Amino acid sequence: MTGAVPDPNLVGKGEWTHLAVPPGCQCPECREWRPDLLVWIDDDTVECETWGTQYQPATGKVSGPADAGIEPEGGNRHAGQ
Repeated sequence: MTGAVPDPNLVGKGEWTHLAVPPGCQCPECREWRPDLLVWIDDDTVECETWGTQYQPATGKVSGPADAGIEPEGGNRHAGQ
C-alpha cells in the first residue's frame, strides 16, 4: 500500500493511544475507561454516560441505576458478556 496514511490513533499492532482513566477508576458495571464518558457529578461521585452507573472511584461504592437494578436505555447492560 504505497502512500497509505496510518491512523494517528493507532500505533504498532492496533494499540490505542487515547486517554484512559487511572486503573481502578473505570465503571464497575461496563468497564468504561474513556474519561470523556465518565462525568464527575460531585466531589466523590462519577456517572458513566455509557450505562448511567453512578459510583465512587475512591471507595468502589456503586450508587445509581446499576445499584437499583435499573436497565440502561437500549437494553441489557450485561449483553455480550
